[in-house]
Amino acid sequence: MTENGETADIKVSHSTGSKALDEEAISCASKWRYRPAMQNGKPVAMRWSASAQWFLGDATSMPDTVPAKPAGPQTCSRPSDIPITPGTKTALALEIEEDGHVSMVYLEKSSGNSALDALAGKCAKTWHFQPATKDGAPTFSTLHVALPWG
Repeated sequence: MTENGETADIKVSHSTGSKALDEEAISCASKWRYRPAMQNGKPVAMRWSASAQWFLGDATSMPDTVPAKPAGPQTCSRPSDIPITPGTKTALALEIEEDGHVSMVYLEKSSGNSALDALAGKCAKTWHFQPATKDGAPTFSTLHVALPWG
């Protein structure tokens, strides 16, 4: 994410196995815009991971929008006594209620360190999102995120 809130350097980390779907996910993500993360009162670039979900069936049952990332970096500070290797991340699925609060957190892929995974879940429960909408009204949704640790 750039300091202007635009997506940049988009990569597929887990392929669907379909080049066309992977390319469409990149195309969709390239259009996403966010309020920039702020540090010391200034906008900053940050790393952000998201998942594209593909659905079969009736598209009218899907939300009109997906939850937007709130302003500010949604990261967790790890204690310095927890060693990590570069590229370590925890993948989570978040259930986001109509009011934007995270009601449930599920571990999708462990970092390999249970302390980091538990910290990721604890941090994610404090986050607040602009809710997804259906027909203009807030609605429940699920968001997949990956928290990079190093």
